[in-house]
Amino acid sequence: MDRGLRPRERFRGRAVPRQPVVALGAWTHALVGHGRRRDVHLRWARDDGTTASRRLVGICTGRHRTSCGFWWPRGWHRYRGGVPSDLRELTLDCLARALPPDWVGGADRELERLHQVGGTVLVPTDPEWPAALRQVDDPPKALWVRGSLAAVGAPSVAIVGSRRASAYGLDVAGRFGADLAQSGLTVVSGAARGIDAAAHRGALRVGGPTVAVVGSGLGVPYPPEHTGLLSAIVEAGGCVMTELPCDAEPLSHHFPRRNRILAGLCVGVVVVEAGLSSGAMITARLAADGRQREVMAVPGRVDSPGAAGCHRMIREGWATLVTNSSEVVQALGGAPGLLAACRRGAPPSSLRPELADAVARIQAAESEGGSPMDPDQLCSVTGLKAGLVLAALSLRETWSLSEG
Repeated sequence: MDRGLRPRERFRGRAVPRQPVVALGAWTHALVGHGRRRDVHLRWARDDGTTASRRLVGICTGRHRTSCGFWWPRGWHRYRGGVPSDLRELTLDCLARALPPDWVGGADRELERLHQVGGTVLVPTDPEWPAALRQVDDPPKALWVRGSLAAVGAPSVAIVGSRRASAYGLDVAGRFGADLAQSGLTVVSGAARGIDAAAHRGALRVGGPTVAVVGSGLGVPYPPEHTGLLSAIVEAGGCVMTELPCDAEPLSHHFPRRNRILAGLCVGVVVVEAGLSSGAMITARLAADGRQREVMAVPGRVDSPGAAGCHRMIREGWATLVTNSSEVVQALGGAPGLLAACRRGAPPSSLRPELADAVARIQAAESEGGSPMDPDQLCSVTGLKAGLVLAALSLRETWSLSEG
């Protein structure tokens, strides 16, 4: 028997669980696919299982392509470059059937929680999976998404920068977000305080699409004061996405990991105000080195530590200096689909009907009451859902900031 099929090889001194091995006795059975639910179960098992079991699922899902593991005969990897797709699918199916009940239950509970927050989960086998993420190293194994993925399919530009931005930086990020959205590009950022939020609000101000890639679960909006902004992004036809389960907390190590997704989605990254140790520098470096994306930087005050990162990128030659959205489009001139998107322009700047109606009803309620109301009062008076009220309030705040 080929050693690649031995039922009880050991990984790092730890025995492999027997259940999946027994299931593989069904090699001759017809392939009965569990579809997306199966893939979600396997993804969940990879995150929640033991070390040996994570390795097991990783091999079967193609993560360890250069390892013979204990499923695949070495010859397939060594001489054919991979396992035949039909055989891989059959093995995945058998493995999913053999997952312990607590793993399957955990996945099902996550799907139920996802339904509660109005989201969905995507795995790489889904046709809706962002095409740009198929072309990068270390892609996420799944995406939790709230909102429409239509904006992700269009050419996208990331706008990133400091959380402690100056008034100048906030103004620049907002103008870039609005102008690029009006040009027909999707604005992508991380929904953090400072530059990220300003870029999202700029796109929302003109009714353009924007995507937030966050470092927490969909059920844990972060920062908390951006709950309304995230709702506004969804209501305006954009989306919020993460690679983390619904109730994942915004831990510090999540954000550098999130940056690789942000960089991978876009044809270019614009950095507005970033210190030398800023997370925006991580995103820019990922875009330049691993993704071959165009990196651009906006110059700031020469005596400002908050602009030192941008100045270094420009000085060292791995970022193009840009001062307006036209220069961004010019720098991205060779990106696939860019010119066609810019010719089409952004969607009509009018809001979605339900969001426009919500803004009007809130204004009418406050005018009648003679004073501003909090979200709970507005929900009670207008009969609107909380998410729609928060989105409308966030948009109204964006308008007031731009007019001021």
